[in-house]
Amino acid sequence: MNGLLLDERSNWTCSGQILQDTGLNGKVLDKVRVLMPLGAAATCCGQCTQATNCDAWALKKDVCYLLELWKDDQHLRSNIKGNACIGRVNTGFNTGKVYKSELVTGTTDAKDARCCASCNADVTCEGWQVVTEGKDAGQCQLLRFSYAHAGWQSGFSPNSPTPHFDGTCNVAAETKGEGQFVEKHKLLSKTQLDQDGECCAHCAKTPACEFWVRDTTGNPNWCRLMKGWKRSAEWKTKRRTGFKVANRADAMYCKALDFMWRVAGAILRHITFRSVAGVENMKVNLGPGLQCDKLSFANNQVVGNLYNVEVSAFMHLDGSMKGINGDASVYLRADPNVVIDFNTCEVPHFRINDWNDGFGIDGNTGKHQHGFISTTGVLAGSYHSNLRRAGCDPSRALVGIPNHEPFSSAKKITNIQLSGATHHANDYACCQQCQSVVDCDAWHTSKGYINNGQECTLHSLWESDDGYHGNWKDLSVSRGNYKGRGATHSVIDVSGDTEEERDASCAALCVADEKCELWTQKTSDRKCMLQGALRNSGWLGVGRPVVNLIVDGLVHKLLNKLVKHICGLGGVKLVMKILEAAEHWTTTGNGSVSLDVPVGFWDSAASDFMSNASSYDSLVFVSNATGMESVRANQSALQNVVNTIIHGLADDFSAGKVVEELGTPIAFYVGSIIKECVETGCKNDVVTKVV
Repeated sequence: MNGLLLDERSNWTCSGQILQDTGLNGKVLDKVRVLMPLGAAATCCGQCTQATNCDAWALKKDVCYLLELWKDDQHLRSNIKGNACIGRVNTGFNTGKVYKSELVTGTTDAKDARCCASCNADVTCEGWQVVTEGKDAGQCQLLRFSYAHAGWQSGFSPNSPTPHFDGTCNVAAETKGEGQFVEKHKLLSKTQLDQDGECCAHCAKTPACEFWVRDTTGNPNWCRLMKGWKRSAEWKTKRRTGFKVANRADAMYCKALDFMWRVAGAILRHITFRSVAGVENMKVNLGPGLQCDKLSFANNQVVGNLYNVEVSAFMHLDGSMKGINGDASVYLRADPNVVIDFNTCEVPHFRINDWNDGFGIDGNTGKHQHGFISTTGVLAGSYHSNLRRAGCDPSRALVGIPNHEPFSSAKKITNIQLSGATHHANDYACCQQCQSVVDCDAWHTSKGYINNGQECTLHSLWESDDGYHGNWKDLSVSRGNYKGRGATHSVIDVSGDTEEERDASCAALCVADEKCELWTQKTSDRKCMLQGALRNSGWLGVGRPVVNLIVDGLVHKLLNKLVKHICGLGGVKLVMKILEAAEHWTTTGNGSVSLDVPVGFWDSAASDFMSNASSYDSLVFVSNATGMESVRANQSALQNVVNTIIHGLADDFSAGKVVEELGTPIAFYVGSIIKECVETGCKNDVVTKVV
């Protein structure tokens, strides 16, 4: 065999590792025609280096074959000569001839090192593997892949391939973007993230490309480059869409937005909406923060998605909404797409992308007890549920998420009888029970229309299993040999040569997946399972409601005001200085708001939001806001921010225009749902249209 010795391979360049009159076997990833005959071998080698799954290459005349040498095998650890002396976990070779076998002893790492050393000392050796289980356990096997073949040139990838993906592509899972086709490329990588990276790279190199779409289950998978965005078809489980590489926004923009959102949420917790259009003593909460670490930046504009934006509310209905009383719970979760323009300090583009809702009415003793708020009614109070890790903070509007329960795959631990008078009280008691039981991961209370949630069920979402690693979302290190008992909605091959690397890849996929609550990684192969923990058991949520003018407007207006406040406080950099000086802050206070809404409003034309959207936009009512100035921060560095937001809220309530207010639109959201159901019988997806 001609060429340099293989044990010198770690120092090779593409032009120096060419094996003349030598062929290589392996799985063909792709065939590439080489147009430069004088440098064809170097070009072929370079193509292999760029393909994240390519281990070797072979060239005949002007045709370059990119080869994959490995396969998943739970009984082997292996690597190619010249790479690190660490065996790729549960991985063997799909080709090659074992010409020598010897016993190695010691720890897993020690066996890898000894087998690798034997390969490095043997000129003939081109790869090694250690048998981990079975009758040959402990055997170090040395392999050869190349063979004499006149007229062929070949070689190995000189370094471990590096994925193209640099995190700057904005990728939307389970989404199929639609537009004008430009061109397509066959994907050579194996894992989903690496294939995202390949698509990202192809789009970056193609001037006409604006976004790309690819499938996830094809063999092979193809990346389709597109332009002229028209719309997206969401919830396409076998599609992924990504947008062209853009400049990543500095992390300070996300941190500033998240900080202002949390301050606004903290202030809102101290405000009770005493009386608003048939609603009494309403509490409205914003979620714990904004996830926005993948924003792009251009022309002083921040563009991208905010993830897991939550709004929740709990209220009492006084009977003036079509004669219905009782307690109403609202839960909304969305991934808004935004454009934030710091030239004008406005949010000119906003799309709510609402994807998970819960709504229910409990304890109705008024009208329609046997209609749409009956045991089969679409608005009846159903199960309430939450995860143990969410805690039981009694100051939250909701402890339990309405119309949710753990998936049937969760293990029931025990049932506990409660005695609370309301579903809300029983949610808190059930949550406390879960906190006191070591194995409890989730809880749910029984249907409100049956017994106000007086039956509490505790669940476990993990089981011991040596074949798996797993943990909760946002935790990248495995909790040990555990398998999640959630509902698997996505199975993806991950990258990584060690179990730790594969765990981290799986955890990263969970973070990027809006429906994922826990991740489970198989230890025998590369399969990563993304799982949800809670099932939406309500009619509204299952229908995945479209954007509605009330909720979309509420969050859009709030973000717009927060951006204006950032500018008014001196800009993002000054807000960051305030944030740095005000760590571990809290707020106190007690304010209230009431709106003077005419009796019979929900029977008037002014409440016909479905038939006349402008009727909502034009709502103006006299309001009475008291105690707002009592909201204080425990740190002086933060008080100016609190004052800025409080003064903005007070001005909005004083003006009386509902669409500009924070909190009060939720009451009109609830009323619009009830009104449409009473007047149409909740038929023909009318509630979906309202939400």
